Amino acid sequence: MWGTKYLDISHPYPSFLSDCAAGTLPEVSFVDPRFEDEGSGTSGDDHPHADVRSGETFLTEVYNAVVSSPNWERTLLVVNYDEWGGFYDHVAPGSAADADPPTALRGFRYRPGRLPTR
Repeated sequence: MWGTKYLDISHPYPSFLSDCAAGTLPEVSFVDPRFEDEGSGTSGDDHPHADVRSGETFLTEVYNAVVSSPNWERTLLVVNYDEWGGFYDHVAPGSAADADPPTALRGFRYRPGRLPTR
């Protein structure tokens, strides 16, 4: 995506997964899905024309790798979406009780004022 500018600090996605398993991730990691082939619907993101199931599969893999890591107790996972693209929900989002508030995955639909406490 950035050409060779960050090639020296970039690693393939399988390296992220193995570093999670080994507990050897650096202090900060950014993980991006595969963006190629959006037009065919086979990319790993949630952009229009992509199959959102691929994006969800990618996010699930990242989440499972991080929470299964030996470093999980000292890890913060932030999921940041930029898929807005001018789309909007035609129905206002509802609310539901968290199944497990301390570890519930939060998204952009989270209700303000309901942060988990430990």
